Amino acid sequence: MLKKILFISSFTLLIANFTPALAQKSSDIGISPSLIEVNVEKGQTVNKQIHIINNGQLNISVEASASQFSYVKRKSENTKLIKVDPNDWISFSEPEFILEAGQAKTIDFQIKIPDKVEPGGYDFLVGFNQVNDLKENSINIINRINTILLVNIKGDINYDAKINSFQTNKKIYYTLNPGVQFNYNLFNNSDTFILPQGEIVISNIFGKVTSKINANSETSRFLVGEEKEILSNFTPKFLFGRYKAELNLNYANGLVVVDNCVFWVIPLRELALLLVIIVMIFTKFKKKNKK
Repeated sequence: MLKKILFISSFTLLIANFTPALAQKSSDIGISPSLIEVNVEKGQTVNKQIHIINNGQLNISVEASASQFSYVKRKSENTKLIKVDPNDWISFSEPEFILEAGQAKTIDFQIKIPDKVEPGGYDFLVGFNQVNDLKENSINIINRINTILLVNIKGDINYDAKINSFQTNKKIYYTLNPGVQFNYNLFNNSDTFILPQGEIVISNIFGKVTSKINANSETSRFLVGEEKEILSNFTPKFLFGRYKAELNLNYANGLVVVDNCVFWVIPLRELALLLVIIVMIFTKFKKKNKK
């Protein structure tokens, strides 16, 4: 019984301590850009900027820091994952600062590439730790917001990508609403990140090209060793019969991967409507001839 009383008392005290914090208006921090991409040489230094804004009603303490987003894979080391120290690469003009309510600020940071480093892609999170000091109850609310930093170091880089699957979400479409959805899985086995670009070419049963759509409309990048699914929507006005879709992706320096799939379109509603119209025309024509 005593344990229950102590537990209830402790829980009530905990709620009482946190209640003022819940009543506070939380700050809303924003950051831009969301992605920074640089192509550099060994030993080169690059200066960049990040814009940060406090949209909330509280002044906040901010600490800048960087971390490695993913470990890079290297062909020369039998695809061993390599870890680097972001503090050796990235430094900030203001590692700590106060961001007042409604204030916008530009933070300069420097990327210094070591002289001895393998060429290829290195991925980092450059971000800010947000700390609110609530004086009434001394509770710290910690948040973090990041920009993705992609660093490509020039040199002898191996590029390799593979399409693991390419298909439509249905084999047969009985209606074109909401359309045909293509999806493909691409694996990046390169030494650096890639931005595949290309198109999906759609041909009818006679081999005539009827449509072309963007294969990466969201401009999705693939990190080293990453496999990801990309969706592409095709919304034609009318299709009927068998169609072939060919995926062509240029992922780096003219290197292309290709795949294809087949789908059928049998629009029952449209065909039924067409049949009704034909019957009505035929009936009207037949009555006219009888007269």
